[in-house]
Amino acid sequence: MFYRITLVMALSAGDILMFLAGTSLTWSSSQLPKLSHPSTTPFARPLTSSQASWVSSLLTLGAALGPFLFCFLADRVGRKNTLLMAGVPFTACYLMMAFATSVETFYAARLVMGLTVGGVCTLMPIYVGEISDKTNRGFLGSLMACATCMGLLFSNALGPFVSVQIFNLIPAFLALVFLLLFTLFGEEVPHYYVSINEDLLAKEALHKLRGGIQDVEEELIEIQDKFKEEARGSFADIFASRGLKKAFFTSVMLLLFQQFCGINVVLFYSQRIFEDSGASWSPEICSIVLGVVQFLTSFIAPIALGEFGRTTLLCFSGIGMALSEASLAAYSYLQSRPDFQMASYLSAFPMVAMVLFITVYNTGYGPLPWLMLGELFPTRVKSLATSCTCFLSWMLTFIITKHLMMVLDCVGLSGYFAISAGFSLAAGLFGKFYCIETRGKSLPQIQKELDM
Repeated sequence: MFYRITLVMALSAGDILMFLAGTSLTWSSSQLPKLSHPSTTPFARPLTSSQASWVSSLLTLGAALGPFLFCFLADRVGRKNTLLMAGVPFTACYLMMAFATSVETFYAARLVMGLTVGGVCTLMPIYVGEISDKTNRGFLGSLMACATCMGLLFSNALGPFVSVQIFNLIPAFLALVFLLLFTLFGEEVPHYYVSINEDLLAKEALHKLRGGIQDVEEELIEIQDKFKEEARGSFADIFASRGLKKAFFTSVMLLLFQQFCGINVVLFYSQRIFEDSGASWSPEICSIVLGVVQFLTSFIAPIALGEFGRTTLLCFSGIGMALSEASLAAYSYLQSRPDFQMASYLSAFPMVAMVLFITVYNTGYGPLPWLMLGELFPTRVKSLATSCTCFLSWMLTFIITKHLMMVLDCVGLSGYFAISAGFSLAAGLFGKFYCIETRGKSLPQIQKELDM
């Protein structure tokens, strides 16, 4: 694969966007405590709890709208140019937050940043799916999750120890690096060139992406034939056939299970979990350890996808998350009881259970729903279908994030983890018995199997 310099450089530059998306997702975990403290806030007064919830959740509200904008642009100006545009709001928003002195500026920056995050998380799987071939699509797609986890680690590891200004200036600089690298090395997908009747450019793009050492005629003909069968689709076309209905239902359920499995608590409020659960280490150190684990375990999926199918990993991930969350629910319940005598002996248990949760999440339900989103839909409805799917996912994330503290106050950590364990078990069963296996299949082959 590494002789394909164009492919490697394009994906390396694109993964900077996923790093920035990961940093944005966990930004609130490390920065809200600073904005809410009198000695570290850049505002005249510290954030109230209501303001803090809006700063945290506005990103996910913007992310719900991002897929429609980015996929609309991707069909008109190309995947490469649309992804290139994403570097501009990332740079601007992080600079705004670095120098802001009012909470309203943070509201605006987080909303626009969310628009960008939602678009990037929707378009990058499509981009990766269309520039890679069937032999390496799973591996390359799962590397997006590795880049995202690196962003999560960056936020958790550096955020608590530097000022708000310094923390936001670093991602702004990285966004500029992305703009430079993707301008130089980014490659447009052949599918887009075929869609605008530029078959010669499509062939040239395929030659670059395949390293120039293999015949691309067969692959180009396959793309052209598939495109000729398809006219640009409308919303109704998503439900026009049995295969498309199944693809849409599968992608929606995978992303809904991803949200309901409990990952949002880990990403946005990990420090509170460790404070409430009586962990033996400080909440800041626990969050850093989780970030390291999340980054290291993100490399499991790229390796495991070479040995196991998508459905097997989804099943393993769901059942593993259910077991770890059931353990956390039991521990949280017992720890809250005044007559519980073993708390001091089990103070490391929350960390162990969370490490298990992160590990199995990164094995399946972390990277695979986004990877499969780029595999399940044909070209004519891919942009619209992924936009609708991601809109539902991000709106759910917004609702969960905005009201998570209220839910935790109502049912407690034990109740929340018990509910999440039930959803995780259902997610594992869904992945094993309903999802189709896409490993080693070309995109047209996947469409044929869905229609069967």
